[in-house]
Amino acid sequence: MSNSYAHPILRTTDLERAHALARRLVALAGRDYFVPRVRMHAETRTHQLGRYLAAIPDGRFDLAVPGELADLARRILGPYVKPQDLQARLRDGTLWLYPVFNAESVAALGRLPELPCEVELTHQPVGTVEERFLAVIGPDPAEVVWEDVTWPPVEELELCTWEVKHGNIQLTLNAAGVFQERPADDHTLYVHVRWGDERRAQWLAEQVGLKVIGPPETGF
Repeated sequence: MSNSYAHPILRTTDLERAHALARRLVALAGRDYFVPRVRMHAETRTHQLGRYLAAIPDGRFDLAVPGELADLARRILGPYVKPQDLQARLRDGTLWLYPVFNAESVAALGRLPELPCEVELTHQPVGTVEERFLAVIGPDPAEVVWEDVTWPPVEELELCTWEVKHGNIQLTLNAAGVFQERPADDHTLYVHVRWGDERRAQWLAEQVGLKVIGPPETGF
């Protein structure tokens, strides 16, 4: 197995523009091998989950409950969690939970102190949920990834084969780095290609009027 390499091609505070350029890149993808799909992920807090539920009701979320709140969380969230998960604790007593994502579980979380949590939605058709998700993230660190993107051959660069394995388009939001390692005041658009395929990354950027603006980062 090998990872992709993610080349940054845009940093901006204009989320609408970044999303539009990402969709233009998706349009370059071939459809003979795979059909592109989209996944999204955000880091938020439990008392903010209501807006995500409204935007992506088919999503899921998880949270780590500190040991001192574990017993209270079991009582409150018990109806929304698999029984075996209620006993799964880390050495420090932390309880890691994956409750059902619905209005009742979100309301129940309001009875606990606000805690960090993560929300995600995977394997979605392109163009069906991205705008709703982007409309609710606010300042939360997040990402949207268009995956199974098959990059076309570029004969003038002697790139004569389709790139099937490593093609992704990634938009990171309010965070820096492919894995959102640091908070940021802007958003970054990446194209993912095979290691050493800088020419393809530059060509892809040029197709939407951009250029590679920094060194590649190890992707997924």
